[in-house]
Amino acid sequence: MPPILDSTGSTFNRGDFTATNAFLWSSIDVSAYAGTDTGYTPFYVEALDGASKKATGYIGAVGAGETLGNELIGNTTFDDNSWWEWQASWSVVGGVAVSNGTGWIKRVDFFNVNFLYKREVTVTEYTSGDGYGLYNGASYSLDISSAGLKSSYINYNVVGPVYIYGSLYVAKIDNPTIKRVTDPPSTAVHIVSSFNGTTRNWASIESGFDPNNIASWGIYDSSTLLSPSVSPSAEPTTGGTFIIFRRRRR
Repeated sequence: MPPILDSTGSTFNRGDFTATNAFLWSSIDVSAYAGTDTGYTPFYVEALDGASKKATGYIGAVGAGETLGNELIGNTTFDDNSWWEWQASWSVVGGVAVSNGTGWIKRVDFFNVNFLYKREVTVTEYTSGDGYGLYNGASYSLDISSAGLKSSYINYNVVGPVYIYGSLYVAKIDNPTIKRVTDPPSTAVHIVSSFNGTTRNWASIESGFDPNNIASWGIYDSSTLLSPSVSPSAEPTTGGTFIIFRRRRR
């Protein structure tokens, strides 16, 4: 059965894939398909990554507006070289981090898996080379190979160090920031784990699903998951993630 709405034409698809804070956020406004977080989920969504790994959940309430959590970087102003570990190609000069070669600054064991984060860094001066910002080795880096404010969203999918790395990189950077997205905008939707449920979580996430590479999604009527023989007197029983209905014997 084709979806009621799909991601055709979207310019980004992202979300939180953790318990208690699950949501889906796309460039396409999906608020018309929202239910509530208190027991009304008329629609569900299936999201596929680039390898066709799937995450499925029921659509709850709309987001309350993009909301960010606390700052997670302990030294964003580079008044000194505290908090970060530094390789020799990097130094602190005049309140900015200066790169003059190949190497990194990093902070060890920093992130929780599958949270959605907003990250930013300002390249105050750029001369040459390749810069990779605020990544952790198994996730996607922020391109800092030109001057200006750089910003993106990411699901850090392993717990590990956060790096700012340069390859033959001659530049100055300042004000790196990472904050968790605790609520999406009102064009996005919360996700709950069961039909007409109240628990913020995805119903299922296939092993290996990559939240940084959501290739497509589709929204479906939740009633398509129910038995076609359901009658008003049907007696619901729960089975696994989704609700299965069996006809009451008379």
